[in-house]
Amino acid sequence: ISYCMTSRKEKLFKVIVYSNKAKVKNLTPGMEYLFYVKTVRGKDYSISVMKKVATKPSRICGLTLKAVNTSSANLMWNPTETNFTHYKIYISNGTFAKEYLIWEMMTEHTVTDLTPGRIYNITVHRMSGNVEGSGTFIRVVAEPEKPEKLKAFNISAHSFSLHWSLPSGHVDGFHVDLVPDSGFVTIKDLGGGEYQVDVSNAVPGTRYDVTISSISATTYSLPVSRTVTTNVTRERVGSAGILLSWNTPPSPNGRIISYVVKYKEVCPWMQAAYTQVRAKPDSLEVLLTNLKPGTTYEIKVAAENSAGIGVFSDPFLFQTAESAPGKVVNLTVEAFNYSAVSLIWYLPRQPNGKITSFKISVKHARSGIVVKDVSIRVEDILPGKLPECIENNESFLWSTTSPSPTLGRVTPPSRTTYPSSMLPGRKISSVWKEPISFVVTHLRPYTTYLFEVSAVTTEAGYIDSTIVRTPESVPEGPPQNCVTGNITGKSFSVLWDPPTTVTGKFSYRVELYGPSGQILDNSTKDLKFVFTNLTPFTKYDVYVAAETSAGIGPKSNISVFTPPGVPGTVFDLQVAEVEATEISITWKKPRQPNGIINQYRVKVLVSETGVILENTLLTGKDEYIKGPMAPETVNIVESMAGLFEGSAEMSSDLYSIASVMYSSHPHHNFPVRSRAEDQPSAVGTPRNQYLADIAAEQLSYVIRRLVPFTEHMISVSAFTIMGEGPPTVLNVRTREQVPSSIQVIKYKNISSSSILLYWDPPEYPNGKITHYTIYAMELDTNRAFQMTTIDNSFLITGLKKYTKYKMRVAASTSVGESSLSEANDIFVRTPEDEPESSPQDVEVIDVTASEISLKWSPPEKPNGIIVAYEVLYKNIDTLFMKNTSTTSIILRDLKPYTLYNISVRSYTRFGHGNQLSLLSVRTSETVPDSAPENITYKNISSGEIELSFLPPNSPNGIIQKYTIYLKKSNGNEERTINTTSLTQNIKGLKKYTQYIIEVSASTLKGEGVRSAPISVLTEEDAPDSPPQDFSLKQLSGVTVKLSWQPPLEPNGIILYYTVYV
Repeated sequence: ISYCMTSRKEKLFKVIVYSNKAKVKNLTPGMEYLFYVKTVRGKDYSISVMKKVATKPSRICGLTLKAVNTSSANLMWNPTETNFTHYKIYISNGTFAKEYLIWEMMTEHTVTDLTPGRIYNITVHRMSGNVEGSGTFIRVVAEPEKPEKLKAFNISAHSFSLHWSLPSGHVDGFHVDLVPDSGFVTIKDLGGGEYQVDVSNAVPGTRYDVTISSISATTYSLPVSRTVTTNVTRERVGSAGILLSWNTPPSPNGRIISYVVKYKEVCPWMQAAYTQVRAKPDSLEVLLTNLKPGTTYEIKVAAENSAGIGVFSDPFLFQTAESAPGKVVNLTVEAFNYSAVSLIWYLPRQPNGKITSFKISVKHARSGIVVKDVSIRVEDILPGKLPECIENNESFLWSTTSPSPTLGRVTPPSRTTYPSSMLPGRKISSVWKEPISFVVTHLRPYTTYLFEVSAVTTEAGYIDSTIVRTPESVPEGPPQNCVTGNITGKSFSVLWDPPTTVTGKFSYRVELYGPSGQILDNSTKDLKFVFTNLTPFTKYDVYVAAETSAGIGPKSNISVFTPPGVPGTVFDLQVAEVEATEISITWKKPRQPNGIINQYRVKVLVSETGVILENTLLTGKDEYIKGPMAPETVNIVESMAGLFEGSAEMSSDLYSIASVMYSSHPHHNFPVRSRAEDQPSAVGTPRNQYLADIAAEQLSYVIRRLVPFTEHMISVSAFTIMGEGPPTVLNVRTREQVPSSIQVIKYKNISSSSILLYWDPPEYPNGKITHYTIYAMELDTNRAFQMTTIDNSFLITGLKKYTKYKMRVAASTSVGESSLSEANDIFVRTPEDEPESSPQDVEVIDVTASEISLKWSPPEKPNGIIVAYEVLYKNIDTLFMKNTSTTSIILRDLKPYTLYNISVRSYTRFGHGNQLSLLSVRTSETVPDSAPENITYKNISSGEIELSFLPPNSPNGIIQKYTIYLKKSNGNEERTINTTSLTQNIKGLKKYTQYIIEVSASTLKGEGVRSAPISVLTEEDAPDSPPQDFSLKQLSGVTVKLSWQPPLEPNGIILYYTVYV
């Protein structure tokens, strides 16, 4: 067997064995080895088999616990020389296990996220790659958390108790230390993580320091402490006195001359100042009198010698005996609904003890009869325990200031806390601003009640009261004894009594229903309502219901049938057909017949003159009722009126209506023309016509022998037994005929494009002339057009100037147009005027640098004879004008490469009309007449300048380039630079040298003149060469004379030389 370290193959170890296994010792821990195994027989041997083996890292030594707290443990171990790559830590307890790796080379590590009080098993391994070394084990107990929410309570002269909560994590138990050790200690497990210790057989008036720690295994938590002082002895004397006694102080430090007792009220009110009394030195007790019943006082006692008053004892609380409580505060009442109210009050200002219940009495305010008398326990009306004044200073929960005299919704009073010695870590809660409420039910609506409330301790307290009226409720019954009265065809009244049971302040909802549904929905505070604007001969249903603010109650119903009356207007009167001499009309029976329709009247008259053409009665039988109503008809009316209440008044109205039913008419002063003889007749004797069905919904009638194209007024009215209703009027005109032709037409020239045409109306219009039509034709082009007007004249505009037209006029009615005849044509020529259009087709024939040749055509609308043409042409600053009688011209003496705006207009004898033909022409280019201007330069550096200039004043074309000529002022060599920019940077100049510059501009036609030369001097700079011909001459052993010539390239004026030695 041959083996070596993987990292040190040159060092090879050999072992000879005579079996099939071998144990190799003294290997280095945490290293990787290569083993080669081969069989040997004499001098022969087999091929080697290779095996790679890694040794375990060495075990950790000296693993100890350096520190531990509630959530972490710090471990440390000894360093060692071994090969390994990292650590593996394995942690477990009874509930979990986990492992993690540490890749740092260290001898100390902190394990975190521990649960307080738990026991953990921790094993640490060294690792070399995946090879794990032997583990080292340690057991760790995390420090438990200290007890929480420790508080003292039930403090008396010989005992006290402390309470605390189980902390987070794990705790096996608790340890209690009592200093001084004079008392018997009992620890109780209250369940739910709550614990209590009771200390008995304590010494009265002694200060105890109590320390409690949590225990887990053998590990203790940090302790929590409380200081408790047992009370001195005292006893109640009535409900307003305390007999207080004490012991002599252990260290009086002299002769005691008196004892000082200070006390103040802390419950239910916190007094700011103490009341102080003194007791004789030979008396170790004092009687405190004039105290308040059921009140807790804070008391302190101190001894006094000749040096002064000593330290006061720790304060203790004492409660006086209970008595009857004072009045509850701010008793108010809020109504929930009509049968329930909520009583709200606050605790009495002086409870005088523990309030156990409240007494509530409900009475009728007027009669004093008690409706309810109930006593309510505190635990039944409040969600939690009612605070009380007791001697336990840590359970004391009363407010420290007096309650607000108003409701608890106002800003709460300020609150204070006891000193830490009195009430450690406990806030005093205020109950004064918390309202107490009780709901009283089964009350009557709209009733005034007296509510009395008093608090009860061991006896009933003083009474506070308030009065309220319950809200209204929905009426429980309908109005009573509904009757009708004063019935007429248009109105009636209804009367009623209120509902039997009063549930509020009543108003009444009145509803009226007719054949078409609801007609009226109104309200009133009266016990009567009058319905008006009704329809006669109609059945109505009336519903009356009482109403309060809570809603509407049941309804009472009564039905009423109104008597008949004169009918309303007939409905939908319209024309069915109109001819020249007759009109057919249709109508429907009145929407409000107000009874049975027995006949209709049709009356026709001429609207313009008022002459009656027809007055016809249409009946269902061939007879005519002409006088007053027959006795039997009156009997029918009276019998109908007698069916209703108030018929005595109504019957007189019916008689008056019937007596004038046929004797009066709104058109009685119009003459009547008989249809048969066409002669006037009396209005009182109208014609009678027979209708097959007078009661039909749709009726019709044909009116004949009317005048053509005449406005007629047609009225139709209906009758019942009570008389004639108002008429429905329809205005109708009979049809028209075609008018005769127009005979006389004249005209008048108004302008060169308009004429006024006027004519006489036709001799026979045969109807209403709706319009006139003017027909016109342009004779040169045969273009025809027409216009319409309603007048006897028309201004025709937009005509062509200096043009001949033929015109005629026709009149029209709604039937048609009058006949047209060439005999009535009229011929018109419009006058000459200025040209209306400009010359046409203006074009350029030829353009040179100084001439432009033009030609054009005459205008399309010359409006006369053209006598001349005017040519206007202008450049940017000069206007020129030439006249010609032909249609071509040559413009001479023009500027080169200049834009000319050219216009041509034509003239008649009336002028040119400002009609122009416009075009723009530019003359040809030449070389510039002037050089670039305003040549300036700016030094950029000692070898560069920036040259700027403006274009030449007369470029005579588009500048294609600028040429810059540059040469030294003392030389002949010239440098040329071409550019298209007005700014040019020239580089490569010699420093501090004078140059001459000229600039020229070039167009496509060639180069223009050069500018006047300007002189340019480049900036100075540091010399580019050293001083020349440097020589020295020794004048003595310590003196040397130096000499030189200026540099070859000084680049400026040499100011001084610097000699370096």
